[in-house]
Amino acid sequence: ANAGIYDFMQTQCDFSCEHADGSFLDHLYFCHDYSAQHYRAHSPRVLLLHSILGVGTNIFPIKTEQIADLEALLTPFESRHISAFPSFLRLLTVGLVDAMRKLSQQDMSQLKHVHFHRVIDNMECSVTVEDFWIHLNYHVMHFLDFLPAAAWSLQLNDPLFQVFRELYDFLKQHDKCQCTINFDLTSPGEYAAGLPLTLGTLVARNVPMKLARTLGAKTIRKYSRECKHSLKCTFEFAEARRSIIVQ
Repeated sequence: ANAGIYDFMQTQCDFSCEHADGSFLDHLYFCHDYSAQHYRAHSPRVLLLHSILGVGTNIFPIKTEQIADLEALLTPFESRHISAFPSFLRLLTVGLVDAMRKLSQQDMSQLKHVHFHRVIDNMECSVTVEDFWIHLNYHVMHFLDFLPAAAWSLQLNDPLFQVFRELYDFLKQHDKCQCTINFDLTSPGEYAAGLPLTLGTLVARNVPMKLARTLGAKTIRKYSRECKHSLKCTFEFAEARRSIIVQ
């Protein structure tokens, strides 16, 4: 089922940029395989292609004119989430979760659509509230591949770890964490109270460090300005639309 997708990736895309722990394709395959195993309700191809319309550093593996060819290989569901992924990655990094926490429970219950701008061409797009929660689950799985391989307690100021933690907490708060996250995963050679240091323990015991988080958000804002991408996000409720300012 993925033969056409893999051919498109190999012949029509530029995935030459490097990921922190290996090739960018290694990152894509990890995300796909994790999703296939731990979020079986929805297509893992979203995470296989999550960066095809742009990464955080303004690298674009395909051109705008190739989007129609890509979409011909996808379901409408996959197309929506792949188009949205680079935008919400940036929005999460610059503070979307913090902005959403200011909404009341009544607001959240009346949420209908989320409007945003696609990174590659700044086109305004939208997702339903159902797709929005699904989409955030894709992101929390994606962040797992950026967690340090070891020495977690020494790298708590990593901005992506902080975004992972606040997104996971937000999903749990609203009972919307639909994928499986292995919080029994241990950091080699690290201990807490004489027991192996698990991901769950690390998340529960440590408070995000604001300075590194602020610097990471500043960098993303700079990249969005450079590619003329708007970070404006608008929430549509049952009775009104409201802009969520995250920049």
